[in-house]
Amino acid sequence: MGAPVAYDPAEMRAAQAEAARLRAACDMLKGAPKSSRDDPNFVESFFSASRLHFIGMWKTRLESLMLSGVIGGPTPNPGPGAQVIFHVDLDCFFASVAESEHPLFSGKPLAVCHSNNAKGTAEISSANYEARKYGIRAGMFMAGAKQLCPDLIVVPYNFERYQEVSEQAYKIMMACSACVQPLSCDEAFLDVTGLGDPFQLASRLRADIQAATGCTASVGIGHNLLIARLATKRAKPDGQCHIQEAEAASAMLSLELSDLPGVGWATSKKLASLGLQSVADLQAWSKARLQAELGDKTGAALWDASRGIDTRRVAPPAVRKSLGAEVNWGVRFDSPQDATRFLGKLAEEVWTRMGAAGVQGRSLTLKLKKRKEGVYNPVKFMGHGICDNLSRTHTFHRPAHSAATIHRAACDMLTSLHVPHADIRGIGLGMSRGL
Repeated sequence: MGAPVAYDPAEMRAAQAEAARLRAACDMLKGAPKSSRDDPNFVESFFSASRLHFIGMWKTRLESLMLSGVIGGPTPNPGPGAQVIFHVDLDCFFASVAESEHPLFSGKPLAVCHSNNAKGTAEISSANYEARKYGIRAGMFMAGAKQLCPDLIVVPYNFERYQEVSEQAYKIMMACSACVQPLSCDEAFLDVTGLGDPFQLASRLRADIQAATGCTASVGIGHNLLIARLATKRAKPDGQCHIQEAEAASAMLSLELSDLPGVGWATSKKLASLGLQSVADLQAWSKARLQAELGDKTGAALWDASRGIDTRRVAPPAVRKSLGAEVNWGVRFDSPQDATRFLGKLAEEVWTRMGAAGVQGRSLTLKLKKRKEGVYNPVKFMGHGICDNLSRTHTFHRPAHSAATIHRAACDMLTSLHVPHADIRGIGLGMSRGL
């Protein structure tokens, strides 16, 4: 965390005024936050303001673009040597878009968030590198961020512009290689094996992205996905780095165990119980010993990963087989009829997404978050808090043909769960092709 920076007072006042203007013009920030109890159009309002909804719908649009074959880059040309993988990551994406649209914000601490309330629990979605000097990170509550940096400039989401910039960046990546694996709206793997000098190719890719979007990108280069992603960490911000195959095992020592593929909470806990606290500890164990403690598959995978060995391939998107919609904030019902009406709106959302993605489905899953008895109210305003997760699945005789069909099946499943309406804190519907 860096020391506080003295910003030009006049420039800071102008930047704060511009941020205030953007917040005032943002429809999703007008009025007090509303729950499903207060807003008859809550589902529509929620998804129009939801970052996760934007990411989900962006993925559907991008997959359609990539599968259409409209943009065709050169096909990787594997030779006798190692493959060459790019990991491309646009720097502080949401914050960078705001800076590119409003140069007045450049060089000042900036965060993207629904709220500017210095005492609030709204979560920061993106923070630029100037804000990160103060210790501000994505996922932090606004109250904590304002304590670290009272001068923090806060701007609202601009999903329409994010979509435009994301598609511009992806079109450039797709022109670079025919083998692109989307990871998020601002992040992807590319297989560029045999397509030219990797460092020159990365430099041109980054320059093209910045020229088209005004946003910088960092590129990690490696012989596999794991090493390419590690190289991006070294490249950031606005740079590029190539980790050679001979360096892989030593380069892995800079990672935390949680950075390894497949290491989640449960595996981390198991590793800690074995006295394994670092990648160096893992490298010191034999594969046979790890397999004896963790099982053949997990043990072998961790032995490989700790040494920078990764056999995964860049996987372009396939035809989508499932999709869904879920709301887990602001869900509060006064009656069973409220829950039924809510499910109707959610069914319409799922049906709309099915049409946009060209998906048909016979298997419908209802997911429910039920408030756990005896727990306190959640820290996050109108959040779901600590819940029990419940689900039911219904299989149609033929593909669902309307939102009404989905709604009826969802209501039947909700009734079968016997959850009091007042205890419901989240609802999701998912549709898959089924058998």
